[in-house]
Amino acid sequence: MTDIFISYSRKDKPWVKTLAATLVAEGYDVWWDPEILPGQDYETVIKEALESTKCVLTVWSKDAIQSTWVKAESNKGLARNVYVPVLYHDVEPPMQFGHIQSADLQKWKGKTDDPRYQRLLRAIAIHAPLEGDTLPPPPPPKRSKPWSWVIGILAVIGVASAGYVALQPTEENGGTTLHITDNSQSQEIAKAEAEAKRLAQEKKDEEEKARKLAEEKKQQAAAEAEAKRLAQEKKDEEEKAKKLAEEKKQQADAQAKKERLAKEKKEKAAKLAQEKLEATRLKAEKLAKEKKEKEAKAKKLAKERKQAEAKKKAALAKQKAAQLAKQTRIGHYIDNGDGTVTDTKTGLMWKKCAEGLSGSNCGQGEAKDYTWSEAIKKGKDAIFAGYSDWRLPTLKELRSLVYCSNGIPQKEAWDQTCSGKDDRGGDYKSPTIDQKAFPNTGSDWYWSSTERASYAWYVGFSDGYDSGNNRRSTARVRLVHSLLDVRF
Repeated sequence: MTDIFISYSRKDKPWVKTLAATLVAEGYDVWWDPEILPGQDYETVIKEALESTKCVLTVWSKDAIQSTWVKAESNKGLARNVYVPVLYHDVEPPMQFGHIQSADLQKWKGKTDDPRYQRLLRAIAIHAPLEGDTLPPPPPPKRSKPWSWVIGILAVIGVASAGYVALQPTEENGGTTLHITDNSQSQEIAKAEAEAKRLAQEKKDEEEKARKLAEEKKQQAAAEAEAKRLAQEKKDEEEKAKKLAEEKKQQADAQAKKERLAKEKKEKAAKLAQEKLEATRLKAEKLAKEKKEKEAKAKKLAKERKQAEAKKKAALAKQKAAQLAKQTRIGHYIDNGDGTVTDTKTGLMWKKCAEGLSGSNCGQGEAKDYTWSEAIKKGKDAIFAGYSDWRLPTLKELRSLVYCSNGIPQKEAWDQTCSGKDDRGGDYKSPTIDQKAFPNTGSDWYWSSTERASYAWYVGFSDGYDSGNNRRSTARVRLVHSLLDVRF
């Protein structure tokens, strides 16, 4: 069983979330946005919650008054006499709920000390009191201020010297009649009057004495205030004189400091000028010396460079002579004797052996297969025969190596294989490459760098045909190096 079931429109969820969290913080068990587990009937779960809750709190808003669900849930609370309405917007609840007073929480920002919120708590506590909670007593009725009656007591004072006053019963009208009987004597009256005058004079004398004392005190206070004022004026004048003397001293000290700083500044400027002049002279001497040394060094370097160039030319000539001595001409190919072969028709330099093979006749090792991406990387990383710009050949460059032993031209072989158009070429040797220039080449497919969509082109040296293949497939690799006189 929950303490509070909140009925609201989903569009008001952010505001309702604040209200629910605040009520939970007060100690209430609030059912407002439950998680319905898979397989549970939503309507059944809500019905059970409505029937067991202690209080149905309905949040009326512009959207809530249009909601069938909110109306149905509120009806349930109203039928059980546990319905407590709250206004989130300035709206009028549906007709059947209009007679119930609503708690107005419009523009409420979540403050718990808000009197409107406290009023709502008192309404909730009627249905769902917290443990140890009691309803606050109603405020006491206002009481009007009692009138103050002044009871006048009329005293009939007889100055006994003049006579007496007595109440004597009479038979007239069955009541009591006031009779004044005068038996005073003139002497006693005179004595009373004299005593009254004496007392009045004493009172007057005392008042005059009190007035004089007050006047004396006032004059004395004025004299003390004047003395105090004069003493303060004297003190202020002394303080002013002291301050003026201090200011004059400070001015004198400041002037002396200013003169001293000016003198120091002048001396410092003169010293800096002298140092600058000396630094300029030394710098000029240093520059002249450095220039002379630089010229001498330049002459020496020029001489050494000339000697080095002469040596380099001699070494290159010697190297070229040695390289030429190693070269072997094979048709339009030149075997450079360093593991490379130059094609004199295209101006391309090829690695003599496929990747994985080595030796003068490519008989050492084993040819390896690579995916297209691995083949590209292989070319970028290769350093061979003194060159570091090896790469995977283009399709056109790779097809230039196709050789048909039956005489079919390369161009026709690329389209029709070495069999030629309508197999007119007859038999041919496989692999379709010059085996003298590129020994131990198998009748395999070799990757080119030319790509198209997700495919890359390669050439088959079993028959000279080219085709496209998935880049994740594997094939063999022969790297190429471009010379300056490439004729592609």
